[in-house]
Amino acid sequence: MLGKLKLVSRIAAASLLAALAAGPAQAGFWDDLLNSLGGNEELQTAINPADIADGLRAALAKGTRSAVLDLGRTDGFWAQQQYQVPLPSPVAKAHKLLQQVGAGAQVDDFHLALNRAAEQAVPVAADIFSRAVSQMTIQDAQQILNGPEDAATQFFRRTTAGELQAQFLPLVSRATADHALALQYRQMVSAAGPFASMLGEAADLDQFVTRQALDAVFDRVAVEEAKIRRDPAARTSEILRQVFGQP
Repeated sequence: MLGKLKLVSRIAAASLLAALAAGPAQAGFWDDLLNSLGGNEELQTAINPADIADGLRAALAKGTRSAVLDLGRTDGFWAQQQYQVPLPSPVAKAHKLLQQVGAGAQVDDFHLALNRAAEQAVPVAADIFSRAVSQMTIQDAQQILNGPEDAATQFFRRTTAGELQAQFLPLVSRATADHALALQYRQMVSAAGPFASMLGEAADLDQFVTRQALDAVFDRVAVEEAKIRRDPAARTSEILRQVFGQP
């Protein structure tokens, strides 16, 4: 009995990520796990902390890759309402008036250009996330397993946000540089002098788009993390099935 309890304890640590999101759909998870143990002594050494870290790295590599591919494509931002980069507040407030004076199409084109800029910047995140995953330690993995449901997303924010912003910003700037309305917007902000600070984050157009892009990327990573925690079908490799206790 003692040996079986030790075995349950070791595999429970490896299966914690799945159990964190336990609900009605997983009501039989622990019963199935216990029934699968039997007297199989090989299971006592099948999963160790290194395997757990490897499984988590594989899961997060898959998740971040999916997030980048989804956003870093044509219409990745524009066609997904929840990720669409909004118009800066001064333009958004004047949108109806601009439509009435015949400038609506120009504003719409400007809005699309901001989203295209975000879409063009996102692909560089793939390599940055990949490095973060490869450098994840066993301790990092344990903290993610024992942390809240967005623990992996928080890990990526801590370890990649600065580099992502530094890489996104020049790409966004280049993508918006030649747009006529973007140029007019910058001229308006410059003419406002110290009053431009009243625009808040919208005072710097490229920083505004970059922040929107970053928030979307991390939100999308959180969606993938939730899938890994809750959906066995999202665990596609052998090491993931081993770590998360799936057959």
